[in-house]
Amino acid sequence: MGKSIRPVHYALGIHGLALLRTYAHDEMLAQTVADRLVNFAAAIEQHPGNVPVAINETDVREGYAAWSATYDLPGNPLLSVEEPVVRAMIDTAAPGRALDAACGTGRHTKYLAETGFDTTGIDCSPEMIERARVKVPEARLGLGDLTAIPFAAGSFDLALCALALDHADDLRAPVGELARVVRPGGRVIISTFHPINRQFGGGGFYRDADGGRGMIRGPEQSVSDYLMAALEVGLEVRECVEPVWSEREIAMLTSSALDPEIFRIAILGSPCALVLNLTKPAP
Repeated sequence: MGKSIRPVHYALGIHGLALLRTYAHDEMLAQTVADRLVNFAAAIEQHPGNVPVAINETDVREGYAAWSATYDLPGNPLLSVEEPVVRAMIDTAAPGRALDAACGTGRHTKYLAETGFDTTGIDCSPEMIERARVKVPEARLGLGDLTAIPFAAGSFDLALCALALDHADDLRAPVGELARVVRPGGRVIISTFHPINRQFGGGGFYRDADGGRGMIRGPEQSVSDYLMAALEVGLEVRECVEPVWSEREIAMLTSSALDPEIFRIAILGSPCALVLNLTKPAP
């Protein structure tokens, strides 16, 4: 479904967020931000970012088919924040049988295999799986749905699902499937775009191979939605980590529509990802 957005509207919202983050803590800085917001709003009609940008709003399968060609390109701030945390959690697990559910292009699949896991990956996107096969030829890869994972109960020592569940309307079904396919005493690791970012205008935005812009649909969620989904299927929480936007990630999102200083004030130190390290209790 086609739609359009105006980058200047996001930039205006970022000014407001920067003001909210400063007004009760630094009066002088808050006044500076407020003055810039007023001046920005007064000139919004003339701003280059006021031109509508076409966005193709898609479901998961269509979106990841288009995104597969560019997903591994450098400069994705979410991957920069999420990847080290997930890999540190993988490193605390003894190598065994691992499932990378919604494996995408295989970035975590490759790390699991290199770490010594007997690795299987599934994804709903044939295009993503084809790229994963090139990246991780030693892994077993195939199509699979997170709400009906095609393996018997207790098949794996570790199940990983990275940056996929933020598209789920109901977290209980996929989280229940991850718990089901892990043996008692096994581990489940889940990462997602931090729910707070969708409230700030973030989402599954991407560029396709032709430079077109797209956005994968997803519902608003909360941290408690993830925690309760895990607890309701009997998983125990070992770690709940919320890595934050750092200077490195902020530099990746420079835009002609954004005032770099205002963007830094608005975003620096706020949560970027949510990563859960879970255990399925032994009897």
